[in-house]
Amino acid sequence: MSSQSTVGSRLRVLVAKSYRAEQLYASMRHSLSNKPEVITDITNDYRAQVWLKAHQELRIKLNEIIGLPYGVGVQELIKLKAQFERKVSESNIVIERVSKKLAECSDKQEFASVVKLGLELVQYKSQAQAFQVVADELKDVLAGNAERNAKPSEQAASNDDQVKDQASEASNVVQFRPRRVAAR
Repeated sequence: MSSQSTVGSRLRVLVAKSYRAEQLYASMRHSLSNKPEVITDITNDYRAQVWLKAHQELRIKLNEIIGLPYGVGVQELIKLKAQFERKVSESNIVIERVSKKLAECSDKQEFASVVKLGLELVQYKSQAQAFQVVADELKDVLAGNAERNAKPSEQAASNDDQVKDQASEASNVVQFRPRRVAAR
């Protein structure tokens, strides 16, 4: 029963985080008419809009999952994590394709097309980053559930692996602030 309530409480914390993130990204929209750096503002607006949508989708799905029985809820979390991981892969594939097209347009000196494709790349890269953050958050929720069911020696080995994985990942993905939980 305690693992059920723990997963539920972690889900509620993640819903609250997602809500705060939505509020942050919604507040980032600007009026472009008074700014000389229009392209920068447009890209920032794209990023904020993409992250807002990703967190809205996460919050809506989590609110649906919270009401489900424990076993079904965990299965739905696993499916949701896989869904976001699939979206990351799809976005990365599109990024590769559009990057090649952008390079071709640049070689041909079609600069209007370069700007258009650059803005598309900003959108797809933002999607990949936002979806990766969401998938990582869901992974953390699920890992917390697995850690409660693991033996202490397995937990220590798992923590060592996580530290190595985190150190080896070099990315500009913005993570939520890590949550520290004191051992009892």
